[in-house]
Amino acid sequence: MSKDHADPFPRAIRWCLFIVIGAILLATLLPAAPEAARASPWCVACGEGGVADFILNFGLFLPLGMVLGVAGVRARSILAICGAFSTAIELAQEFIPGRDTSLGDIIANTGGAWIGALIVIGIHQLIIRQRLSGLVSIGAAIFAMGAICTTGVLVEPNYPPTSYYGQWTAEQGGMDWYRGRVVAATLGSMALPSWRFDDQARVHTLMQDGAPVNILAIAGPSTRRLAPIFSVADDRGQEILLIGVRGVDLVVRYRTRSRAWGLDQPYTTIPRAFANYSVGDTMHISLTAARGVHCASVNTTEACPLGFTAGAGWSFLYPARLPGWLRTALGIVWVGVLLAPVGFAAPTVRTLAIGGSLAFTGLATIPGLVGLLATPPVEWLGAAGGLLSGWIVRRLVASRVGRPRAAVRC
Repeated sequence: MSKDHADPFPRAIRWCLFIVIGAILLATLLPAAPEAARASPWCVACGEGGVADFILNFGLFLPLGMVLGVAGVRARSILAICGAFSTAIELAQEFIPGRDTSLGDIIANTGGAWIGALIVIGIHQLIIRQRLSGLVSIGAAIFAMGAICTTGVLVEPNYPPTSYYGQWTAEQGGMDWYRGRVVAATLGSMALPSWRFDDQARVHTLMQDGAPVNILAIAGPSTRRLAPIFSVADDRGQEILLIGVRGVDLVVRYRTRSRAWGLDQPYTTIPRAFANYSVGDTMHISLTAARGVHCASVNTTEACPLGFTAGAGWSFLYPARLPGWLRTALGIVWVGVLLAPVGFAAPTVRTLAIGGSLAFTGLATIPGLVGLLATPPVEWLGAAGGLLSGWIVRRLVASRVGRPRAAVRC
């Protein structure tokens, strides 16, 4: 009998390695849409969205480091191997349309792989030391609650004290041009023209207070990509507010604290809000906002509240130009990933119950305290799935590190 037949684990490692490397190559070597401004190759987590890009590159190589760690490769060797692999990818990207070579990507990739290897070492020690893993399980639950709080903080509006300009059906890079027209736009009782606003202090105050934005517009043809109907930008070119259309969906995007921290900017939608409108129809669009929760309407079609849930954390790391079903699925996965360490670290059913109860209490109470919407049923299922998956994976890994299953108390 061959070694692989005697122990299927090495074969599983090889398959995991092939899958992870294939995913990395697909994510990094396919042509991409060119960006408006090419970043400096020496840039490390700089520019708008630079922190999000750094974190994504870090996470891209994290599984590779973990797989190599499980295969028995030393952490220092993983650092060298993945550093060389990342450098080769960055050099290749110099010749691929839409791709940029960046020192920051090499640092993030290599660091992610190395941390992945250290996580594997930590997991080995965690399973051996039962008492320590119980504390880690409870700590993981506290971390998950902290992540939910952070999500609420990051979706808070962030309106810098600069000069603001109105833009009616503006042509902007990377977006379609909406061929309808705006007749009038107001913020509270203040008119918003398609040029620099006169009373900047009043505009700032009204926006911070969540004053209603009302737009009277004439419908144009539907668009394939996002097209701004009305938007506000500042004198630095930063997007402050955007109300637009993609297909037949209404899209609302405002400058959040996440953008100020170098992360990506999520958005909310009303699906099919423009489905029953023809070219030339009159549209009354209204938007109010308070602490990250929106109410929006197009004539008689209304969505309230329209905001973000605990599962929206992924959208700070990746541009959320995705179908609605996929955004929902990513929210489920995000919550599951947050709670998986709670189940994985729990050495006993009692510890699992304590950590799970703590995390579920946070899911039930924290969103309302930080301006998020109540956790929907699908994200509750994701949380339960993540907790259970972590618990099961622990048992599978425990059998590989030489601790008898009977010795794990339940």
